[in-house]
Amino acid sequence: QLLIVGTISSGTSQVARDLKNNLGLEIGHENAEASWSFVRDGTVSWFHGIRYQPRPGIDVNVKINGKTNNAGGEIIFLSQVKDLCRELQPQMGFHPFMFRDGICSLRQSWGDCWRDECEDIVKQEWGCGLRRKE
Repeated sequence: QLLIVGTISSGTSQVARDLKNNLGLEIGHENAEASWSFVRDGTVSWFHGIRYQPRPGIDVNVKINGKTNNAGGEIIFLSQVKDLCRELQPQMGFHPFMFRDGICSLRQSWGDCWRDECEDIVKQEWGCGLRRKE
């Protein structure tokens, strides 16, 4: 499978359309869940890039008041995850159902259930492409 990573509003929608229309690929946009979408060949995404970003406080040192400090790395990371999921909106190209079937209703708007689901997925996905399989 192919993963093309861009930034928000960098033209990922158009790239996905071009790969579909011009090359006949089954490419998704911000969607890698092949069990219910035609994305057999891959996806174009800004959010999937989080898999290749180091986790703050865990995979990289964090500077606090100008000093490198990795103490409490897990707390720093979890704080970043919470902030990300609190600020995300569905129209930003990420929704937890892109990654798996969850316990929240698709008829329900973005609320506490989806934020909790977001945190669970982001904790699992953030930096996973950098870690060795054991």
